Amino acid sequence: MLTHIDPVVRGVAIRAGICWGYTDKWFAQNWKEAHSVGFSRTSYHVLYPLEPIDKQMTHWFNIMGDDLGEAAPVLDVELIHNASRKQITDAAWASCQWVETRTDKYPMIYSRPYFVRDSMQKADWFGEVDWWMALYAKTCEHNGTGLKEMCAAAGVPFERVRIQQTGDKGIGAPFGCQSLNLDFDRWLGTEEELAEFFGEATVQPVIPTYQINKPANVGDFNISIIEV
Repeated sequence: MLTHIDPVVRGVAIRAGICWGYTDKWFAQNWKEAHSVGFSRTSYHVLYPLEPIDKQMTHWFNIMGDDLGEAAPVLDVELIHNASRKQITDAAWASCQWVETRTDKYPMIYSRPYFVRDSMQKADWFGEVDWWMALYAKTCEHNGTGLKEMCAAAGVPFERVRIQQTGDKGIGAPFGCQSLNLDFDRWLGTEEELAEFFGEATVQPVIPTYQINKPANVGDFNISIIEV
């Protein structure tokens, strides 16, 4: 499922790990191979709100090692685990501050507008970070109608929402992957903002061929495709 005809793929987001004890078994290979074919990359890490922040963030950055990718890292905030609204909000912000001390910029936050609305407290810092919101295309129009309204209810300034995840059943073959369940995402800003966020790719952006190719040496799981 694609958001529109002939999208140009600018980058990929690849899961690094979860909390402080799990490393995605495909991360190292996906990270290396995505770079080798010219994708700009960002990693994402799943936050457990009640676990020690320093331990979780250290684990994430240890997984990446010296190669942090071309784009800002992404913090996945969508788990409750019996935490209160305040605990989830505080954990997310503490994680952002931890990352900022090591990279000089806050991570982007991946979540869902209804999760932020129902499970977090509205906070001033929502306007200081960029957001990647999952709201599938079948539930809203591509121009942001629906997503914009839900972000307002959650207290997230819509102008800070950079990416919308539009689906999770994308066919991987046109991108050289075996998976039939790629997440597809749509950039909501300008071409210039996209280039600034992802930095320089090593080759020209990928235009899918929409035919079954021989799969590249890339793992099947937990890859998101960023489209223009």
